[in-house]
Amino acid sequence: MKLAIQGARGSFSHKAALGFVEQLELPASDLDLVMCRTFEDVFAQLVTGSAEFAAIPLENSSVGTIVANYDLLWRNQVSMVSEIYVDVQHNLLGLDGSTVETLSEIYSHTVALDQCKKFLASVPQARAIVFWDTGGSAFHVKEQGDKSIAAIASDLAATEAGLKILKRNVEDYAGNRTRFGIILPSDSAGNGDLTKAKAWDLFQKLETYKLSCVVELAHEPGSLSRLLSSLTDCFVNLTKIESRPIPEAPWHYRFFLDMQLKPENESCVLASLQKLTSFRKILGRYPMSSPYRE
Repeated sequence: MKLAIQGARGSFSHKAALGFVEQLELPASDLDLVMCRTFEDVFAQLVTGSAEFAAIPLENSSVGTIVANYDLLWRNQVSMVSEIYVDVQHNLLGLDGSTVETLSEIYSHTVALDQCKKFLASVPQARAIVFWDTGGSAFHVKEQGDKSIAAIASDLAATEAGLKILKRNVEDYAGNRTRFGIILPSDSAGNGDLTKAKAWDLFQKLETYKLSCVVELAHEPGSLSRLLSSLTDCFVNLTKIESRPIPEAPWHYRFFLDMQLKPENESCVLASLQKLTSFRKILGRYPMSSPYRE
């Protein structure tokens, strides 16, 4: 099961991939990670067939939407088949013998550093240095073999890189979570591959599921209001709306929508989208996951 992620082993994307494997009730040993430096590379690995699935972060409870991935969902022929919520608990990782007091440099992804400002302010002697990935920063510390440097990353990264957890939960806000989407090429659904078919059919026979789509509207007063009112009449629960600029049409916007609905309401939703949008694209249907820690 080749699954592409942005990041190294031990990253939070790696955790999301493991969550998807568990959701499919497959052994963790079935997971073959395709590790990428950028989100663009993740999508390229998927659409060229070098990976069967990909795990992409969509939004974080502290820093909000990862807008780059919404733009990539629009541009590429992919479909979402699952959502995974991952606890983002940052830990300070170092070599045996390292101490917080003797650190001179702390490496991590820029978003992780931004989520740990209070802790970083408490160790003014240690310079925060941006690295391409949280998991990658852990491997960097291991490879350098320098007790005066550390990384901020997950507990999984500590295990993967063989580092010691010097301090747990250094994030500013408890309850920090990231929502990931699991995607696959649109034309691969139902192609006979059992793993893909199982993923594609996860939402079947559920009383309620989630549908994601992107729409373009007439650039006139009330167009968005009319669509939202019509969706209300379809008895859906709108869980997210995100606007993104249309580069080729300045000051015009696309709208990404997530909604909870019952199977019997989908025909109403599709009719509303057909009638009230100038363009629409279904991004996926999948089971809902709880955004809250159990």
